[in-house]
Amino acid sequence: MKEYILDYERSKQMYEAHKNIIEMKMCYMNIWNIAVSKELTRDFMKGKLKVAYGAMPSVVNTMVRHCFIVDDKGNAIDPTVFSVPEREPEEKAVYIAHTVDKN
Repeated sequence: MKEYILDYERSKQMYEAHKNIIEMKMCYMNIWNIAVSKELTRDFMKGKLKVAYGAMPSVVNTMVRHCFIVDDKGNAIDPTVFSVPEREPEEKAVYIAHTVDKN
């Protein structure tokens, strides 16, 4: 398992750019839809972005199963976290991946 720090700004930008295909509590589908989008497919194919399976912080001291993106700098990108209106994500949240897809 490996830890990744949330890239808050990039996550928010990705959410804003794709919010028409992002649904709350649908992280696996959201990441799939982003990975196959015209704008980002090439980045996934070149290995600049990778799909990660693991966990994210939910409430105090609780991690929940989650799918997110890891970039080539080792940052977590999570557009799904911005789809929950009553929750503001932590700026430096720590995500844990047990598997990161190899392209």
